[in-house]
Amino acid sequence: MPAVGFDWNDSSTFENPFQYQFPHGETIRAVYLVAAGNADPAPKMNAFIDLARQKYGVKRFVLIAGSSTEPGERHIGRKTIKLEGKIYTACGDAKIPFISATDIAHVAFRALTDARPHNCDYRILGPELLTYDDIAAKLTKHLGRKIDHVKLSDEERKRRFVDFGLPNHYAQLMVKLEALSRSGSENRMNDAVQQVTGREPTTFDRFAEESKGSWQ
Repeated sequence: MPAVGFDWNDSSTFENPFQYQFPHGETIRAVYLVAAGNADPAPKMNAFIDLARQKYGVKRFVLIAGSSTEPGERHIGRKTIKLEGKIYTACGDAKIPFISATDIAHVAFRALTDARPHNCDYRILGPELLTYDDIAAKLTKHLGRKIDHVKLSDEERKRRFVDFGLPNHYAQLMVKLEALSRSGSENRMNDAVQQVTGREPTTFDRFAEESKGSWQ
């Protein structure tokens, strides 16, 4: 299926995915949802879900929600790692179970396609608890050059997010998550990836080795 125009802020685009004519008459039976990037995404997302259910018979929805930041800091960190050799966060010495986007995709695939609906929430966590100092050290090893973790205040971090182009409300949310991580909110482990997919989640060392080209 080719990409189609879709905008959470424009309800006239909500039917676009369902207009595609599949070659063998297939229909969309499950939808993977990524939240709208505004302060209150629920009303718009609920309107789309109602349309998909009532008009097109979609019965399964899988929603991705955030726990905290992921390796690469949504590509903000990836740019500073590549150009400056630095990772900027307000996480301090927080321990975080970094998870690969590939592992998230594997869990989502099973939730979307398994014959029996999962009908539950999964907190998808990585296989090890690491600080950003640990991440910097691992990147230093895999990239062969010095990478430093720069510890920012909450206000400094918010300013960087806003300067990058994030809306103020989203910048505040991201800083709040990083501040919560300092108090131990991300210091936890589980076996959700193994439970759902039958495979161990990706370690950061493996992720860094496989992805190092994007930082060089």
